[in-house]
Amino acid sequence: MSVLVQETSPRHALVVHILYRGECFLETAEGLHDVLQRLGLASTISALAPGAEATPPWSEAFSNHLLLFIVLGGHLFEELPTTGILVNYEQMSSPWMTETYCAALRSAAVVCDFSDRNLSTLVQSLQLRQPCYTLPVYVPADAFQILPGAGSSDNEGDDCVDVLFYGCANARRTEMLRRLSAAGLRAEFHFEYALFGPERARAMARARVVLNLHYYEDAALEVHRLAPLLAAGCCVVSEPSADQELDARFRSAVAFARYDDIPAVVSWLSRSDDSSGGGSRSGRSGADWPGGWGCSGGGGSSGSSARRTLQAAARKLAVAMQDDISPLSNAVAALAATAVARATESQAL
Repeated sequence: MSVLVQETSPRHALVVHILYRGECFLETAEGLHDVLQRLGLASTISALAPGAEATPPWSEAFSNHLLLFIVLGGHLFEELPTTGILVNYEQMSSPWMTETYCAALRSAAVVCDFSDRNLSTLVQSLQLRQPCYTLPVYVPADAFQILPGAGSSDNEGDDCVDVLFYGCANARRTEMLRRLSAAGLRAEFHFEYALFGPERARAMARARVVLNLHYYEDAALEVHRLAPLLAAGCCVVSEPSADQELDARFRSAVAFARYDDIPAVVSWLSRSDDSSGGGSRSGRSGADWPGGWGCSGGGGSSGSSARRTLQAAARKLAVAMQDDISPLSNAVAALAATAVARATESQAL
């Protein structure tokens, strides 16, 4: 969706313009749009093509103190608005954390991050002085639609897979695909940035388990990947992350497993029946569930019952995250205050 911004002033209703670059940020933009509406704020969503910020109308809009922006994927922008919330989703070890992007974070009116740990690192390393907030990852309302067959034991068709993963390829992710296949599991891995929208929904619906694997071993938990999965009621297995506090928030709804334990955990959770003595595609029984994974829904009589427990917990946690709107409200209030101060200062010159 692409729209032209309309100039606002203190006499007009507050409008927040959400900008993003890259299809992977569209869902997050739509989630922010929905929550802003719940806060009683008007908002627009615009996907900016490369270089668009240097040409009208964006070149004028970006220097207007009275226009409020939320920017997603700011590391992909050549220029950023004067008055904007820059939301960082990059890991601290990412090559996208360039000097140019760090300078943009320093100059942003407000900075938000998905991780307390990341935000603390940014504040300390970049000496940020502006308002900073940890922001939940919001999803659009339609993300809460229950996917037919998602995680179901009844789906035994040729399209059914034991485990789904999507994301950029690297050695550790490719190795995990090999290990899962060697364990006799039907694994579907999408190693590209092309699984979005209806195609992703279909892939999620035919998977019993969806896997979250870190690209960087020291990564904070990839909540932007988890949020839509939890909203849809998927059974999610993830590596623990370097951000233990963030992991703790998701522990009720995500099965955390060490990298080497993932094939065993996925095998157990992808069981096709509820009887402890019954067979499964992986040949595991309900009695030998792999211990050591950090989900409160673990154990139980069988993998399939634990899977259903995780799915119910996932949707409950997703609703709670969506209802946590105060961080966004506070960030927008800080942005509006900054906009008024900068506009007043500009008029005085």
